[in-house]
Amino acid sequence: MVTRPLMSWSPDMTVGVAMLDEEHQTLIRLINVLDAIADNGNRVSIETALSELATFAVKHFHDEESFMTRIRYSRLAEHQEQHDEFTTKVQSFLRRLAVEDHSRLVREILQYLEVWWTDHILESDKSFAIEANIA
Repeated sequence: MVTRPLMSWSPDMTVGVAMLDEEHQTLIRLINVLDAIADNGNRVSIETALSELATFAVKHFHDEESFMTRIRYSRLAEHQEQHDEFTTKVQSFLRRLAVEDHSRLVREILQYLEVWWTDHILESDKSFAIEANIA
């Protein structure tokens, strides 16, 4: 049985900066990896997948914020706050994975990741692309 990925890249997610678009696609792939192991994965494999996603997200946030600094994006501070909130939330999930039932918690994590990344790319990231006249 072939299952549909939790998240899919779509052209409307393009922000017009190749590196950032590629990183967004990588993040979506990492979320889908976590989803693929969610039902049968043990705690360690779920923690590893989420940790890998968190590490890549921090790298992506650095790249994105550097780009925004270069274009003098007017809402950079607000955008950085969103990134910080995401990082804090994922670290909280990692702590909870160590003590809670991972089979239930992983669904909460995936729901959060899907909603956060979809909204963040389509709203916040598109906003800087529009301001920079690249979207």
